Amino acid sequence: MLRGDVVQRLKNLSGQQFDRIYFDPPYASNLYQPVLTAIAHYQLRAPSGELAVEHNPTAETLQHIPTLEICREKIYGNTAVTFYRPVSLNTAT
Repeated sequence: MLRGDVVQRLKNLSGQQFDRIYFDPPYASNLYQPVLTAIAHYQLRAPSGELAVEHNPTAETLQHIPTLEICREKIYGNTAVTFYRPVSLNTAT
């Protein structure tokens, strides 16, 4: 178990990649943007891995991350789980 500031701890994991990353912060926290940005910046998700973020489906907690795109979302009552993948270079603009 790692303890401490989550964004700093993610920085310490730089150079490692993970097949599964599940992020479930307190819904009212301001952790979504900095943590998703850090995961993308430090390339912590393995190329074929999965990044899942749990959040309130009615709140505007998830913002655009330039290197990640939403590939699917599941809603279970008052809980949503959004799955991300790297932005495809083949996507037409």
